[in-house]
Amino acid sequence: SEFKGVPFVGKILCSKDGPLSIQSHPNSWEIWKILEAEPGAWIIGGLKEEYMRSSNEFYLHQAKAIVDFCNIIFPKVNDTYLIPVGLIHCLGKGIVALEIKPSVNNETIRIYDWGRDREPQTLKSGIRWYDVCNQEKKIIRLN
Repeated sequence: SEFKGVPFVGKILCSKDGPLSIQSHPNSWEIWKILEAEPGAWIIGGLKEEYMRSSNEFYLHQAKAIVDFCNIIFPKVNDTYLIPVGLIHCLGKGIVALEIKPSVNNETIRIYDWGRDREPQTLKSGIRWYDVCNQEKKIIRLN
């Protein structure tokens, strides 16, 4: 499908069995429409305010610690969110969401995957989070 000449793809994301990976798309945005949310279900949308513009450097080998720096949101059914280009994001356990995003320039950087076999992609040693993620923005609720 296309919207104003931009091809896009839609898919259903389900995190009923556990959170999805914390990731970033350095060249792309996403929209999430929350279809189901169990009590206490959460999403990550960027960093906590106190870390957004600090001089802290979040190195890839510290990926497990990233959760402590993240902005946690407790969505409700029908909430719709825009995830800006480059923003760290994640669906926590207990959510079903419709995801819409461009079908081009769709690079994914997996930052943390909760101990599963798909741990962070290997990037150049010592790359700062600032270099791969735009953390001066937050997730935007659209409704």
